[in-house]
Amino acid sequence: MCGCGTALVGANNLDRRGIGIDISPTACKTMVKRLRRQNVKISVDDIIDLPRRINEIKKMVEIDPIEFQNWVCEKLGAISTTPRGFGPRADGNVDGWIMSTTPIQIKGSEGIGYSEIERFETTLEKQKLKEGLFIAFSFSKPAYEEALRANNEKGLKLDLIELEERISPNTKFANRPEYHTILKSSITKRQWGEKE
Repeated sequence: MCGCGTALVGANNLDRRGIGIDISPTACKTMVKRLRRQNVKISVDDIIDLPRRINEIKKMVEIDPIEFQNWVCEKLGAISTTPRGFGPRADGNVDGWIMSTTPIQIKGSEGIGYSEIERFETTLEKQKLKEGLFIAFSFSKPAYEEALRANNEKGLKLDLIELEERISPNTKFANRPEYHTILKSSITKRQWGEKE
């Protein structure tokens, strides 16, 4: 349980060897950054059991949904806004922000439906915003249809983004998470519900 890696930095400063263990991928990446500032030759690729495949990421959601939100925000270069230890919707239906202007709603589930999209629309309208990102493992056809309706009738641009897996087992990038899991925008499904 290394948290932000203070014990590892201390061990390095005392010329000792150490192994840092934490259940949080976010904490493990923080440790790597701190050790790199101490000129330790280490990278994110050196983290053992970092979630890389869809099934591993789904398991991460089961253990700690906030870690999934942090993972998504990191992928998007966004700031997570969901406080730890709070219940659902403690964040006011906004789980993160891109450049403080674009809100993100993140759900670690599949088949996101109409009602979740409508709730996010209401949040955008209350905050007088015209666009937002909604990230999940998959969306239902009614979700796509509602996003299109919101765009046509209210001028709201909702980009529905699905988490997908890119298989690359025989490449030099096989162990790098960004080459296994990608966030794929579904806004390109212009006919909502039709295949790309």
